[in-house]
Amino acid sequence: MNELKQSYERKCQELEAEIVLPFLNILDSCASISDCPAVVPLNGNSKELFNSRLTDLQILAMVDTLIQLPIEVLELSWNKLGDSAASALARLIESNHTLRSLDVRHNHIGLYGAEALARSLAAAHEEGRTSPSLEALRLAGNPIGNRGALHLAQALQVNEQMRELDLDNCELETESVIAFSTMLLSNTTLASLSLSNPRLFSLQEETVMHFAAMLTTNTSLVRLDLSKHAMRDEACRTLCAHLQRNASLQSLSLRCNRLTMEGGIALGGLLCTSPIVELNLSANRIADPGAVAIARSLASNTSLLTLDLSYNGIGPQGLTEIAHALRANEALTTLRLWGNRFDSSAAGALGKAIEENQVLTEIGRVVYYVDGVAHVAIRNA
Repeated sequence: MNELKQSYERKCQELEAEIVLPFLNILDSCASISDCPAVVPLNGNSKELFNSRLTDLQILAMVDTLIQLPIEVLELSWNKLGDSAASALARLIESNHTLRSLDVRHNHIGLYGAEALARSLAAAHEEGRTSPSLEALRLAGNPIGNRGALHLAQALQVNEQMRELDLDNCELETESVIAFSTMLLSNTTLASLSLSNPRLFSLQEETVMHFAAMLTTNTSLVRLDLSKHAMRDEACRTLCAHLQRNASLQSLSLRCNRLTMEGGIALGGLLCTSPIVELNLSANRIADPGAVAIARSLASNTSLLTLDLSYNGIGPQGLTEIAHALRANEALTTLRLWGNRFDSSAAGALGKAIEENQVLTEIGRVVYYVDGVAHVAIRNA
């Protein structure tokens, strides 16, 4: 380990890069290479690095040492890494065959960095190359853009290891979002895909339609995040109709879309038969009719464990129906209802439901009484 440490220090001196003390401490703590920790946390928002976040030069100095370590998880989020660092990390992905997860969220990686990462993921397709071991890549908050995302979608056409990809807030456009839905028609390994907040300007909602069609045949995807896609009720109805034929998806996030009561009614119908375990509908406008439809499905649903209906413009009628459904539901463990319009009758109904329901463990709200009138407040942590 002294040799690795000295090699790292020489590289820093050669590149005139500042030594990363938390990384040096990790090397110091290892008696041998096999003793090194599986997780290397170098997040820029940590206490140790908050005022000295990592730069491209520091990653270039570090990568040769990282290649030789049996690490499984590398956390580099909230730093100042750009395309040069991404290119060095691409070399790490190709050369280190123990690395399972790479987290570079909220850095400055652009098109060329995304292209380098995509080439490393597709390395196994080239003759004589070994398949990279990486299973999770988190790129959220990097401006890779439409073309960068297209390179990643193309790489996943041939990559057979990747299980999780996070591209939230990466400035994707319609073309690249559709490319991921097309890729999932043939990819049989990706289990989690997050594409929140792309830059979509079309009113035809082509992206949702492509994902709906893909979900009728895909059997590997377990988690899908389509938050902030400007989805409206008609696209939601199409998505629900196709999901009726999907038995693998367990987690679906549609938060911050443009769903109203019709979208809520469609989702209520889906929950009557779907095996979905987690559904996030926060920050939509399903109102009372949508909430009533979902409540009716909850009365018989045996698969849904987590439901988020925060900030949906639900009034006392819808909230009371949900409370009544909780008295019959024996599956739901987490329910979020904050940001809706409780009155005393809805608060009282929720209080009685909480008392009778034996499985609901997290609701985040407390019902209290003042002069015999029920009120709802947020629960202190």
